[in-house]
Amino acid sequence: ELNYTNNTGTATTVTEATVEIKGIGIYSGTVSKKFYIMPTEMTETKDGNTIKFVLNDKTNTVSVKQITPTTKDIVVPATIKPDATNFPSLELTVTGIKAGAFNNTTINSVTLPETITDIEDDAFLRATNLHWIDASEATGYTPASLSRTSGAFNGINKRSLIFLNGMIPSGENYVYKVGADNYQSDELVIYDDIN
Repeated sequence: ELNYTNNTGTATTVTEATVEIKGIGIYSGTVSKKFYIMPTEMTETKDGNTIKFVLNDKTNTVSVKQITPTTKDIVVPATIKPDATNFPSLELTVTGIKAGAFNNTTINSVTLPETITDIEDDAFLRATNLHWIDASEATGYTPASLSRTSGAFNGINKRSLIFLNGMIPSGENYVYKVGADNYQSDELVIYDDIN
């Protein structure tokens, strides 16, 4: 016998559902499992900045889809609570930045959490005031490229500083190491280790 409880919800709310399986005949016993039905998109406002998140497939994680800033300095949270009122213990980890998430924003800086593992191409497209991207805590993220004309950092200011905690792609020509004289390009200044 299979029973469902509260297994419907709306596209904008979190619903807790229960599936119960009862044994019949010689198969006695009951197994019950609770789970959440999640909306595919959710929004959180912090320090006046509205960040829209999208649920990542089958991972119970989210990525930043779009930001509507009211301040010039943005701190992306490591986790969000999609329904803090009804489900205060439910948290989703923020693991990515989607293409266009910071498109055409006038922000000056972005600090990314340690949980970030993926930044899609064009995530910062036309964010020309952006001068500082701090991904130094995101040790699970290694960019495919640090170019400002393609990839995740396409379209940012040519003098932007990007802090990456030593995760520099091999063969990259846009690297300046602290305390070293190997500045190789005037297009992008990157520090790979800050002490």
